[in-house]
Amino acid sequence: MSPPWAAVAGGALIGAAVVLLLATTGRVAGISGIAAGSLRAAPGERGWRWAFLLGL
Repeated sequence: MSPPWAAVAGGALIGAAVVLLLATTGRVAGISGIAAGSLRAAPGERGWRWAFLLGL
């Protein structure tokens, strides 16, 4: 895979992750807020935050 196509594929994967997050939780992917909330959020909120960050 040539470098431009690798960048396009990476961008598509990140875009798919953002769309999936919006569809499943109704939240917009603000990475800094998700990262901060992964440590300070209520226990029920931490799972999807960690899953999203690990997926990136």
